[in-house]
Amino acid sequence: MERDSTVRRIRTQQNQQQQQQQIQPDCRDEAAALNGLRRRKHKPEVRAGLLGESSAVLLLLGFVCLLWLLVLISLQQLVISSPGHFNALWARKHLEQITSVGPRTVGSPENEIMTVNYLLDQIEQIRTESKTGPHSITVDVQRPTGSFSIDFLGGFTSYYDRVTNIAVKLEPKTKAQHFMLANCHFDSVLHSLANLSTPLKHGVVFLFNGAEENILQVRAFVNLEAAGVGGKEVVFQTGPENPWLVQAYVRAAVHPFASVVGQEVFQSGVIPSDTDFRIYRDFGNIPGIDLAFIENGFIYHTKYDTPERIHTDSIQRAGDNILSVLKHLLMSDELADSSAYRHGNMVFFDLLGVTVVAYPARVGTIINYMAAVATVIYLGKKCMLTSNAGGRYMRDLACAACVAVLSWFVTLLTVLIVALLVTLAGRSMFWYSHFYAAVCLYGSVAVGKILLIHTLAKNLYYGANRETQ
Repeated sequence: MERDSTVRRIRTQQNQQQQQQQIQPDCRDEAAALNGLRRRKHKPEVRAGLLGESSAVLLLLGFVCLLWLLVLISLQQLVISSPGHFNALWARKHLEQITSVGPRTVGSPENEIMTVNYLLDQIEQIRTESKTGPHSITVDVQRPTGSFSIDFLGGFTSYYDRVTNIAVKLEPKTKAQHFMLANCHFDSVLHSLANLSTPLKHGVVFLFNGAEENILQVRAFVNLEAAGVGGKEVVFQTGPENPWLVQAYVRAAVHPFASVVGQEVFQSGVIPSDTDFRIYRDFGNIPGIDLAFIENGFIYHTKYDTPERIHTDSIQRAGDNILSVLKHLLMSDELADSSAYRHGNMVFFDLLGVTVVAYPARVGTIINYMAAVATVIYLGKKCMLTSNAGGRYMRDLACAACVAVLSWFVTLLTVLIVALLVTLAGRSMFWYSHFYAAVCLYGSVAVGKILLIHTLAKNLYYGANRETQ
């Protein structure tokens, strides 16, 4: 009896152990399923919370602070602590004397007689002082008549009749075969070059009140324009082609400030304006460098455009740069045989006004192709992921791209609506003279719309994914 009882107990324990072993795997399967479900539910929450509104605002504030720091650095560069060979004080005296005669419209006595006589007197003084030097100065007064077409503002023809030009040729006394053209009003530049102890290799022609002249021997030119009053002069056009001119500016400019973006925008025709650069380029087939003052454009060509608004440091910057570039070009070998260096375009931009980065356009093309190929390879690897991860990634990428494009479109539309309302209120372009008002009015609208579109996309798209998963 005892043996039978013992056998029954052993069998009962074995049965209980087998039942526990069967229950444990079921529990493990249920726990694994629950953990997988929790992970699937938690994943969209992680993706949706990668960048919240507060983080976006903090990043935006950091970006604004960085821009403000760059503006301060740019303003600090207007202060010239150690002037070069160019004397801005002399240039300012000439500027004040010329502007003191009053408005100088084309054909008026102030422009054709008083200003011309003053320039000729100053040039004669410089020629007298430099007679014993290694250079000779020749003056040619021209009064040409002609016309040329202008494409912007619907297109029209500009006609001029006996406009006075003063061409001053500076060259070594041994004569020069090749010349640079300087289309500017800086008498002190001429004074500085004329008194150089080392003879120049090539000659330079200074054109005052430029219109037409005989430029058959001119190999290149430097043109100084203005679309504003003061500030830093920017190189916004070069060429066509002739990359050696950009390289000369990179090597010689004392206070570099240049951007190829300005060249692309200006030559696209979006800006309804023109400079003497086009005349020399299209009618003279001469390559050149185009510089312009662009700050305070709201007072350009108005009664407030007075010499007092032009800082002496702005004159010093422009004088140092133009004088240095002219010296470099007049002593270079490229000017003698520029045709050998004419082919090719350059990409150029300055780094905080400290130095200029310039490289051939073909290098930029190679960089763009490399970036495109790397992007295709990366997306290809993502598409080849196991299961449906690749398809989900491409779907999220397409959605993100659509959201970005939509936010840009909505932002542009909103800014245009605000501009229309400002125009209807009779305050069109009031922001031109109030930089911070422009930032607050249009910048806040643009940022608000972008954040709104991205927030809605995050809540709707990722929220729907979280519910379905």
